[in-house]
Amino acid sequence: MKELLGLYPYPTQWPSDINVRLRNVFPVLSASAEEFIRHLPKKEQAAFAQAWFNYHHGTGREVDSNCYLHYVTSDGSDGTNDGKKVFDENVSHL
Repeated sequence: MKELLGLYPYPTQWPSDINVRLRNVFPVLSASAEEFIRHLPKKEQAAFAQAWFNYHHGTGREVDSNCYLHYVTSDGSDGTNDGKKVFDENVSHL
């Protein structure tokens, strides 16, 4: 998918502000996800819906849709977050 080119599977063009980049491609990805899920067997739809939710809800809260802060690498007091690794894992689950 061209919207993720340079980000997945290899982060060769990771932008300085991943949140802005992913917000810009969200409409296309969202439409693709909605189309794709309709073609899955019913028993696989819940897992895909959860993977999609995890991809675009950085806080895990429904109210924070289209939030990608979990893909920002940080080194906080509670540990290091490797944003590229989290992104790779979440996209792989889709």
